[in-house]
Order: sequence, then structure tokens, then C-alpha cells
Amino acid sequence: MVPLESKIYHSTRLLRVLVPANYFSPHNRTRSYPVLYMQDGQNLFDAATSRSGEWHLDETVEHLVGGLKIPPMFVVGIDNGGATRKASYRISGAGITTTTINGTDSGGVNFNGAFKQANSTPGNYVKFTINATGFNLTATPGSATDGVQRAAINGIQIVPN
Repeated sequence: MVPLESKIYHSTRLLRVLVPANYFSPHNRTRSYPVLYMQDGQNLFDAATSRSGEWHLDETVEHLVGGLKIPPMFVVGIDNGGATRKASYRISGAGITTTTINGTDSGGVNFNGAFKQANSTPGNYVKFTINATGFNLTATPGSATDGVQRAAINGIQIVPN
């Protein structure tokens, strides 16, 4: 674990790093490795640090590397800050009914891997269903308990109808 101090958010988060097997072997000194960056680092590798159950990413990566499905890689996870955040997301475009979803991502809430559509209720993913070939997406940050405005969600899912 490596502490990372943000000069923008005025906070410190932990980076959790999974190092590829045999990385420190002399024959690997000049080898390049891909890097997979993940959010919610506290959940990736250890049940003791997880708020929502360990995701077993270390075991999964090692299994896939061992089965030659993916190359050896670094995995870098940054811990969630724990603040409650609010924001508004609007989708519009030709042939699309303009839709706005208000999202709240409550700090420290255990979503336990379940998809939650943010619509003025706690949930950290927004889902839009559209029947069009193009769209515009607007995100407007709202308030946050730590005073730093930013997106309230971890992902946006656009589903063709």
C-alpha cells in the first residue's frame, strides 16, 4: 500500500498494488507490463479492508495469467474516499427523450456488488436505455460531504433498446 496525497482534493488515499509474480526476478528487469487501474481499491484484495466484500481480484488475475488468458500485469487500486456525493446526469439527442437522473452515492454504503440505478436514491451507477445511434451526456456535480464537488457515480451504462 502506498499513500497518495491529492493537492486538489486535499486528502490522502491509499493505492493498493498487485505486483506480477516473478517481477523481481533478474530476467524480468527489462520487461514491460500492462497496468490495470481500478476504483474502490479497499475492496480488491482483502476482506479485512473491504466495505462490501472482497472482490478477489488478486486470485482472479493470478488464475487468468496462469491459464494464459491474460498477460502478467500490475493492478493498481485507489481507495474510495468515503464522502457522500450528489450529481445530476442528463441524456439527450435526436430521437431520445431527454432524461435526467439525480444520483447520490452515500459514503461508506455497502452496495455488495448489486447494480443500483441512481434516481434520487442511493446508488453509484446510472443506467440509461436509449433507442438512437447518438446521444449527448451531461454530468453536473452537486454537493459533497467533504466539500469537493465531483461526479457521484462510478459508472454510466448506456443500453441500446
